[in-house]
Amino acid sequence: MLIDARGLDRYPNFDCDLCIVGAGICGLALADELRAAHLSIVLLESGGINYELHTQALYRGEQEGQAYFRLDGCRWRMFGGSSNRWGGWCRPLDEIDFERRPWLEHSGWPIEAKALEPYEGRAAELLELADPRFELEAWRHRLPAPLPLEGTQFENILIQHSPETNFAERYGRRVCAAANITVLLHANLIALKLAPLSSRVSELKVATLTGRHFSVCPRAVVLATGGIENARLLLASQADRGAGLGNEFDQVGRYFMEHLHMPFGHVLLRPGVGDNRFYRRTRLSDAQVRGVIKPTASAQSAAQRLAASFALENASFFQGTPFLGWPPRLLYAPVVGYHGLRRARLAPLANALKHALQRVHSVPTRVRTWRRARAAHARGRARGPVYSLYVRAEQAPHPANRVTLSAQRDELGVPLS
Repeated sequence: MLIDARGLDRYPNFDCDLCIVGAGICGLALADELRAAHLSIVLLESGGINYELHTQALYRGEQEGQAYFRLDGCRWRMFGGSSNRWGGWCRPLDEIDFERRPWLEHSGWPIEAKALEPYEGRAAELLELADPRFELEAWRHRLPAPLPLEGTQFENILIQHSPETNFAERYGRRVCAAANITVLLHANLIALKLAPLSSRVSELKVATLTGRHFSVCPRAVVLATGGIENARLLLASQADRGAGLGNEFDQVGRYFMEHLHMPFGHVLLRPGVGDNRFYRRTRLSDAQVRGVIKPTASAQSAAQRLAASFALENASFFQGTPFLGWPPRLLYAPVVGYHGLRRARLAPLANALKHALQRVHSVPTRVRTWRRARAAHARGRARGPVYSLYVRAEQAPHPANRVTLSAQRDELGVPLS
């Protein structure tokens, strides 16, 4: 059942087995998996079906220290969440990502990589990948030859590209049609309340931007609003715990990390060594894949360095992350147009619009990169082809990188992050 919370009576209550907060990738994936379960589920979504400036403004926030994207420009507060704009890059984590590395403080997960292996096939299915396998051998006969890296500190690995699955479009209809699921749009969680003399969340206070207030009383709760917003909601729920829920040890919001990515210079290949065809995005009959280069796990440990991957792009590669962090008002018209085309099942036109906007956005960067590439060509003349290196790197966990509450509040009275 799909309900716009703005039309509810003023003080209704919803009792349920499970409340999922956030209808993004994680929230919709979980709701979809539980459609056949004998559970009553309430799925809360702050936004609506479409991109809305009024709702997006609830993501505003303040920043200190190193510059970061605008908080209301790098996240999507609408049905489908971040699946409304993502690049589709997919690959399971490596074993070393889970391990405690003695030289890296605060590293190590409480689970091993193999704990996730039983779920990788289902994840690939949700992301609409044609093949759940990522081993290079499974694809080698279908792709150009990579650079020969055997015996070095680097290895070639494979990335698969999802068709940028929009979870709202792909799974939203059947989630909303499920008899055991109530989806509430424009429903903003403003506080979590504990049961008396308990550490169990028993009530969620919810409000709309039009003044409606109601409660959800579940047996269990899943917060699926993203790393920043999850921390904000827990820290802001101070009625039962002065420092926020789950924050008895002052850890909520700490160790915030990003996907570090940036141009890394140019590489000059010796004549006859190879080219970058393996590293380009290749469209096969049933999949889209590309190769990247990464340091091996043994090389990372020996050099005490973090994980990274290197893409070999054309010499004048210029894209990066277009529009990420732009003010929502500047994004509104392009986003509405893009999603309108997608909903009309005109994906090729939608992608053409997106790529055109990327090119317009990247003109200054393209000019600078072209000049650097020309200089690299001049330096490497007669020494083989020149390619641009684009790196995506792991960030070290640090407790000082954290989400905290601002003295300012949003329109619903919740402290901003």
